Amino acid sequence: MSIQQVVVLFKHPLALFISFLFTLSVGIGASAQSNSIEIRMQGTAGSESVSLQVGGTTVNTWTLTTSTASYTATTSLSGEIRVAFTNDASGRDVRVDYIRVNGATRQAEDQQTNTGSYNGGCGLGSYSEWMYCGGYISFGNVGAPASSSAASVSSTASSACVSTGQQCNWYGTNYSLCATTQSGWGWENQQSCISRTTCTSQPSPYGITGNSTCPSSSSSSSVASSQPSSSSVAPSSVASSSSSSSQSDPLEPAGVENSGAGCYVPDLPAYANLTTTTALPDPFRSLDGSRITSRYDWTCRRAEVSKQAQFYELGEKPDSSTANVTASASGSNIAVNVQANGQSISFNASIQLPTTGSAPYPAVIGIGGSNLNNAALLSRGVAVITFPNNEIAEQTNGSSRGRGKFYTLYGSNHSAGAMTAWAWGVSRLIDALEKTPGANIDPERLGVTGCSRNGKGALIAGALDERILLTIPQESGSGGSAAWRVSDAQRSAGQNVQTLSQIVTENVWFRSSFSQFSSTATRLPFDHHQVMGLVAPRALLVIENTDMEWLGNVSTYTASVAAREIWTGLGIADRMGVSQVGGHQHCSFPSSQQPEVNAFVDKFLIGTGNGNTNVVRTDGNFSVDRARWINWTTPTLQ
Repeated sequence: MSIQQVVVLFKHPLALFISFLFTLSVGIGASAQSNSIEIRMQGTAGSESVSLQVGGTTVNTWTLTTSTASYTATTSLSGEIRVAFTNDASGRDVRVDYIRVNGATRQAEDQQTNTGSYNGGCGLGSYSEWMYCGGYISFGNVGAPASSSAASVSSTASSACVSTGQQCNWYGTNYSLCATTQSGWGWENQQSCISRTTCTSQPSPYGITGNSTCPSSSSSSSVASSQPSSSSVAPSSVASSSSSSSQSDPLEPAGVENSGAGCYVPDLPAYANLTTTTALPDPFRSLDGSRITSRYDWTCRRAEVSKQAQFYELGEKPDSSTANVTASASGSNIAVNVQANGQSISFNASIQLPTTGSAPYPAVIGIGGSNLNNAALLSRGVAVITFPNNEIAEQTNGSSRGRGKFYTLYGSNHSAGAMTAWAWGVSRLIDALEKTPGANIDPERLGVTGCSRNGKGALIAGALDERILLTIPQESGSGGSAAWRVSDAQRSAGQNVQTLSQIVTENVWFRSSFSQFSSTATRLPFDHHQVMGLVAPRALLVIENTDMEWLGNVSTYTASVAAREIWTGLGIADRMGVSQVGGHQHCSFPSSQQPEVNAFVDKFLIGTGNGNTNVVRTDGNFSVDRARWINWTTPTLQ
C-alpha cells in the first residue's frame, strides 16, 4: 500500500474499516483455497450413482434425478478429473452435459476418454455425453488450488452477496443483479442480469435500487471485487465468457470466438418431442417462450440458436480450449499446427498480400478459395487467404464422413459434419493469425467467403466465430442461405429445388442424425434465416444467383429478407444485405454486384467507407410471402 493510499484511508475512517475487512478476508482466503467443480448431468432412471474423482480419490458421490441438474463440489486435490458411473443396470444411463472447473467449461462431447460409452460394445466409444455402461469420462487435469493473496481476492469477489431486495435500474428499466458475473451483462437463472459494477457506472438517477439484505460482512466482498485480479492468463473458454459479460455495447463485435459461452441454454428436446412449425420460426422468441426486448438479450438468444443449429443439424464445434495452436509465417504461407487429445495436425493457408495500403492488412478468408473479384479486393488493400477446407474435412460424397484432419484430432465418430469442422479450422487459422504478426494480417479485420458448397461453409464459419467481421456467402443455396421450409414449398410447387431430403444423401456437410428431418423440416425449431442471424450484430452480405433454381432462388431471397429482420430489430439494418442477380454462370461473380461488395468491404473491413449497405434486391421479380413465412413481428430492441 502506498503512502498516498494510507493518507486517504486515515482521512476516511469508513474506508479504513473496509480496508481492514478486505485485508482480513485476504488473510483468511489465503489458507482456504480450493478447486471448485460443477457437473451438469442427469440420469434416465433416477437411481444412477455418479462419483467425482480427482487424482484417483473420490471427492463426492450423488444419486441423479431424471432432470438435468448441477452437482457441485470443492476439493484441494489435484490431478485427473473423472466423472464415474458406478451402478450400471438395466434402464440406467447417465448423460453428462459439461463440467465447470473453477469457472471454465469443459464439454463432455469434447473428451476423448469415455469408458462408459457404447459403440457395439461397452467402452468402445468416445466424444459422447452419454455413459450407457459402468465407466467414466476423463475431463483432463486440474492443478493444485492457488494460495496467493490475488487468488484469495478473486475467490472473495466471486462469492459476493447479491441482495434479493435489490435490482438494477438500467436507464429506466429494472433488471436483476448478477450473482456471479463481475462485470457487464450476464445470463443467470435463465434471465439477463447486470453486474453491480456496470449498474453503478450509470449517471444519476439510475443505478441499484432497493434495500440490501446482505450481511454487513459482504462489504469486504464488495471491496475485494474491485481489486486487481491475478495476472495469470485465463483459459480461452473463460476469456470468451468474461468478454461477453463485460461487453458494454451489444452492437459492437465481441472480438472473441464465442461471446455466448457463459449463457445458460437449457437442454434441447429430442426429435420425438419436437412440434411442427410451418412458418419460419420467430428469431426473437427465447426457448422459455418469452420474446426478447433488449439488445443486451441478443447474445444469449444467439447462443440458444447456435446450440440448436449444432445439436440438430451441424454437429458440435469443439471449444477452443480443447486445442493448442502454434504457427509460423513464411513467404506467402502461414503454417498452422494444432494439438488436441494427444494428437497433432498441420495445415497451410496461402496468403496473397495487396500492393497498396499498409500492413497489417485486413483480409478475406476464402473457403477453398475466393470466387469474388480478388483483384478488386487486393486493389483496396485487402489480402486474400485461401483456407484448405478439404484437408480439414473431406466432402467427396457420402463416404467422406469422419475423414480429414479434424477427425484425426477428435475421432471419426465426432458429431461435427464437414461444415462445422471447416468452421473449427477457420477459427484455428484465426488463432494462428493472432499469434503470428509476421503474416502481416490484421486479425481484428477479417472476412470470410466461399461459393456453392464452400459458400455454405463460409456462412457457418462466420456464424460460429465472432472474430469474423464480414461474412459473404456466395450462391450457397440449401444448407446456406436457403430456408429448408421454403425450399420444400418450392419443390411442392413443381420447381427443381434441392431440399433437405436430398441434400443429406449427397454429402457429409451435416451431422449424421440430421437425416431424421428428411421429410419433416417443419419440426426443426429453427431455420436458416436464424443461422444467418447468428452473424448479427456483425456484417453479412448474401450474394445469390437468380438463375439457379436448384439452389432455391425464391428460398434464398425469402430467408435473407427474413434474416434481415434480426438486424432491423437491433437497429442496424445496414449491416445486412442481400443481392440476387442472374445472367451468369454458377460462381462467376458478375460486375453488377461489385459495388455492393465494395461498400461492405470498405465499411466493415477497411473501416473507412460510407457507401450504401442498405441492399435488398433481386432481379427475379420475387416477392416475399410474409403472411405465410414471417408471421411474427419485429421488435425494436432497446
